[in-house]
Amino acid sequence: MWKHQFQFAGYYAALDQGFYQDEGLDVELLEFSNDRDLAKMVVNGEAEFAVGRSSILVDYLQGKPITALFAAFQRSPLMLLTRDDSGISHVKDLRDKRIMITSDAEQNAEVMAMMLQAGIKPGEYLHQDHSFNLQDLIDRNTDAMGAYISNEPYQMIKQGIGYNIIHPGTKGFEMYSDILFTSNLLLEQKPELVERFRRASIKGWQYAFNNIQATANLIYSNYNTQNRSLEALFFEGQSLKELAYVDGIEFGSLSSERFSAMVPIYKLLSPDLPDYDISEFIYQPAWNKLPLLLTRSERDFLKSNTEVTFCADPDWLPYSGIADNELIGIDSEYVQYLSEQTGIVFKLVLTESWQESIDASRLGRCRVLFTGINTAERREYLSYTAPYRHVSLSLATRRVFSKIEGFSQLEGFRVGVLKGDAYATYLVQNYPQLELVSFEHIVKGVEQVAQGEVDVMLGPYATLNYTFKELNLTDLIIQGPLIEQWSLAIGVRKEDVLLTGILNRLLLRLGSEDHLRFAARWMAYQPQTIKVATYLWPAILMLVLGLLLLMVYFAWLSKHRYKPLSHYVLEQGFVYSTDKVLSYLENVVSCAGNRPVSVIVMEIENERTSDRLGSTADSLEALFLNLLQFDDVVGQWAGDQFVIVLPDTDLSRAMLLARRLQSSLIELNRKDKTLLKCSIGVSCERGVSGPLIIEQAEEALQDAIQAGGHCIMQRSYSA
Repeated sequence: MWKHQFQFAGYYAALDQGFYQDEGLDVELLEFSNDRDLAKMVVNGEAEFAVGRSSILVDYLQGKPITALFAAFQRSPLMLLTRDDSGISHVKDLRDKRIMITSDAEQNAEVMAMMLQAGIKPGEYLHQDHSFNLQDLIDRNTDAMGAYISNEPYQMIKQGIGYNIIHPGTKGFEMYSDILFTSNLLLEQKPELVERFRRASIKGWQYAFNNIQATANLIYSNYNTQNRSLEALFFEGQSLKELAYVDGIEFGSLSSERFSAMVPIYKLLSPDLPDYDISEFIYQPAWNKLPLLLTRSERDFLKSNTEVTFCADPDWLPYSGIADNELIGIDSEYVQYLSEQTGIVFKLVLTESWQESIDASRLGRCRVLFTGINTAERREYLSYTAPYRHVSLSLATRRVFSKIEGFSQLEGFRVGVLKGDAYATYLVQNYPQLELVSFEHIVKGVEQVAQGEVDVMLGPYATLNYTFKELNLTDLIIQGPLIEQWSLAIGVRKEDVLLTGILNRLLLRLGSEDHLRFAARWMAYQPQTIKVATYLWPAILMLVLGLLLLMVYFAWLSKHRYKPLSHYVLEQGFVYSTDKVLSYLENVVSCAGNRPVSVIVMEIENERTSDRLGSTADSLEALFLNLLQFDDVVGQWAGDQFVIVLPDTDLSRAMLLARRLQSSLIELNRKDKTLLKCSIGVSCERGVSGPLIIEQAEEALQDAIQAGGHCIMQRSYSA
């Protein structure tokens, strides 16, 4: 809706970072020109998507079949700018003044409504056509100018001229801005395309705001049609970020309540607007209406394909495994979901290894393959859904090995890989110097590491961690993750084109909370108990008796010495145990892909008076419940420390939550003298393992403690 600048940075970033390409989209960006009616272009199919102001609501009310997808800014950057020495600093000062603003009242609805609220009607000020030249305000050719809070103030600062901002938001006229929208026709015909474009665009915006300097450089080099300085673009990015993330609201959110509040403003300016029903204006993923979206061919397919064979990895828990001839693990949740939605009975083809599963799918014994990497070799016989899981490789090593951060450090090592895994082929092609040892099962590879037969075994963190527990290994550690990240999807035989499309729609229907729900049970899944030789039972019996005596002793001791605050909180059941919160974090990371995951580690120092900690725990429970969202999880950490896992949360929201936690604890301190200090460490990462995110947060916490405590520090290198 305007010329290239940081105002549209998310779309440039999505192109540059390959987010559109990852979704299979070829995107062209069209710069503003005066002859373009955005809503008309979208409705007529001249463009699939467009970016407009909140005034697209008027287009909708007038009958244009469009749908709002997300808002880049929760608050509009539009305001009136005046010189500081003009004496115009409030709305009431605008009476009888010259105001330079576009003639389209709907495009300036919040400004017009603000003036009407102040009693200034059209005709009680001199309207001037907008020249879009700030020099007119500087040279006093006008008294007030419609401007963007992210642009013109910077130019005033550079010229050393004082200014005033009269913003409608301060008067209660909060409007969305830069709303991405599309036509209802495209949404009906290609709902998966709309969802892919929306998802990639939001990723672009999140990247842009987390990397303002890099994005400013990109715009300066490739999109600078207005010849802006790099410094001006950086200023614009910082200003717009404050408008995009307001009061912890998730990026892009649209609210029917806020739109409903905007309608009277537009009707005030345009009384002839028809009565409204905005229930269909805001985008809702249409996947819950899937049966209505199926083509006749797809419906016929489901009627005639009530049973479909599939293969999976039998040795990849917690993701997938086989027990009693049935699939278990996280993938079993997806199979159940797809079966419920389609009515298809998915019949497992039993295999002994991942390589055998791949061979079975290649030979046509399996029509569906859960879950793999989309490779050129496999595309010869499989089509793939969109990725729905992302994993990074970690390393199982002996403790004697120093820190390993990349594949290049593995030269000269014997590297274990799972036979049939795509990353084995990747390593052969890109790191031919590595000595690879293939294993049919990851358990065998980890055993060989423990015995010193190979140096490292590659695999996802969650799988290696599960295997460690299954084998009861304590002399090995998990390192990583390595930089490369792998996107996993469901493969379908190429001839099953209709099935591929149906499964893809159903996967795109899922939100992050669904993925987390599917994984929650299996991330806490405990391996079967390993059989113990008979001659060990006497020793075990003695050990158990000794442990019982220790438990009695510690039970007595606990009544006479201080209990950490986290002990009381854990007893009350509103936080996870340490093991569970770590499992939850790994689950979050495995589902997050390139979306941000944040962790807060907080330490609460108290007066060591156990008799008062119970009431303090009650207060903390209320505090956490009030401030955290439904998928944020609190876990017990060391002593008086807590860890909070925040899925889909960038650094700005995590820091906002940390500040709210600390201020709430200060208030709690006034009521309950138990609490003295609260130090907080915050970390936000993308595409790295859970332990590494926690490590960053713990280091930030130590920074806070060393700074004297009762403060907040952050560490993040990938967000």
